[in-house]
Amino acid sequence: MFLKNAKFYLSQQRVSILLISFLLIPLFSFSQFSFLNAENKANEAFKSKEYFTALELYNSMSTKEKYIDSKYEIKVLKGLCYKAMGGIKNLKRAKLILNPNRNKRFKIDLLYLEYAHTLHLLSELDSALTYYQKSLLIDPNEDRAIMGITSCEFALEQINNPTDYKVNTFRHNSKFNDYAPSFGSSNYDVLFFTSSRDGSIGKRTDRFTGDSYTDLYSVKRDRKGKWTQPVPFPEPINTKGHEAETSVSNNGSRMYFTRKKVSNKNIRQPTHEIYYTKKKGKGWTLPIKVNIYINNTFDMVSPFFYQNKLYFSSNMSGGYGGYDLWYIELGENENSDPINLGMKVNTSKNEFYPFFHSDGSFYFSSDGHLGMGGLDIFKLDFDDNNNIKSLINLGSPINSASNDFGIIFENINERGFLSSDRVGSKAVDIYHFSLPIE
Repeated sequence: MFLKNAKFYLSQQRVSILLISFLLIPLFSFSQFSFLNAENKANEAFKSKEYFTALELYNSMSTKEKYIDSKYEIKVLKGLCYKAMGGIKNLKRAKLILNPNRNKRFKIDLLYLEYAHTLHLLSELDSALTYYQKSLLIDPNEDRAIMGITSCEFALEQINNPTDYKVNTFRHNSKFNDYAPSFGSSNYDVLFFTSSRDGSIGKRTDRFTGDSYTDLYSVKRDRKGKWTQPVPFPEPINTKGHEAETSVSNNGSRMYFTRKKVSNKNIRQPTHEIYYTKKKGKGWTLPIKVNIYINNTFDMVSPFFYQNKLYFSSNMSGGYGGYDLWYIELGENENSDPINLGMKVNTSKNEFYPFFHSDGSFYFSSDGHLGMGGLDIFKLDFDDNNNIKSLINLGSPINSASNDFGIIFENINERGFLSSDRVGSKAVDIYHFSLPIE
């Protein structure tokens, strides 16, 4: 099947469950901040990407006399925490703090790129272009500024020439992160999704986002076509850790999902792993970890089950960049080695959320191919010999200048769901889309 001849090279080497936040990590080098050299819990949390924890600690430092000489750096670090945590509210806070015009006692040239990227994600594209260009005046070879300008120009073109898709918010979005929808039945009247809303089994606060740990939820569509109130999966599916990102087999007998166990003092950032469970009556069996990589220290996320293959995203060695898309062939007693989907799909950056449409086309999200900003959703078409024929950015309004990912379709219909933290979202929200019938 798809890219089955791609080579997989094993070598030794080495995200928050909310992967879109992982993509918002600061663009600067640690060496540009002298305060980050100081040994304290705030800096330790920041370097470990525990931005919510770092923000709380930096806030307490701001009022203490002993840190008065570092107050401007601490202020900027707070802004970077807000930006990295993601979401429109946090990005707006970051915009206020990181504005170079308000930080003239700081090295404002270091802020141009961060500020431009923040404006970009807020869809303030003309202003973002201005600051990307200011960054280029300082360093004409700054690739991230060049890419930012290209992306902003592409986004403006897409917004001015939208497709016919209609996109609307899902009625059961909360004020917390709701994302990664998947269909739980073959007639598309059950929807599973991930949420960090209150009421999760895990009572801890995520040190990255500040939200509760994520759990899996389900909703059903009633006879009138309305979706019922979300219900969390019971234990042993949901646990005290993170559960996210489901994929259900066509007959509904098996479900795959991502799990990240509770951190302990010795392992601050445990890996994400993929589990599966079987349908049993009205419930599910005890989840079992999918064996993908022996002695795994890599993240395995975004599972999608298709034709006895498990597609997923991972930062395992042998890839082309950050997170690549891979698959394994599932066997009764043993699974195949992971197979990379190749350089026409994967880039030097990140690819997530694989999905096969019933017409055979393949969808995924990437921040490495030319897009409007953040993660964009792409479509691959194939010829009769199963070779890639075209790679298409789905454009506006499916994509936005923010992060757009996790698209799913109803069978042959041009309608379904996706996830996005675009302007107008409460946090990361689920959106319904459809292509009107002429």
